[in-house]
Amino acid sequence: MDQTSTILPPKPDARLRIYAYSIPAESHDGLLKVGQTIQDVKTRVAQQTKTVGVAARIELDESAERPDGSVFTDHQVRAHLAAKGFPVVKPSADAGREWVRCTLADVQTAIAEIRAGVRYSGTHHETFEMRKE
Repeated sequence: MDQTSTILPPKPDARLRIYAYSIPAESHDGLLKVGQTIQDVKTRVAQQTKTVGVAARIELDESAERPDGSVFTDHQVRAHLAAKGFPVVKPSADAGREWVRCTLADVQTAIAEIRAGVRYSGTHHETFEMRKE
């Protein structure tokens, strides 16, 4: 057993995931549902959409961890998007305020910015390692 394992608790098997999905309904055009789960994302989305008979399209399924091991939440992602000018809306009376009028690239950029602790211009969300040269 190394020193690290005696100081730090073991990481749990269940890991927080951020997801986004869209549904093919006129009332939800241009909207993405941004949520979080420790379950399989397909299972979680099915729990939310199966009872109303809606075929959701999962647009994003990503870890909610930063490089240092800390996590961020769907609330932070939506707040970050709202601060950038993307409205968080309630598209119908029975919907929650987890829908954002934005694109997949906008959500990916918000996640990258939260992870890095910086703000990018445009929809920068790809990360690349520096070349060894």
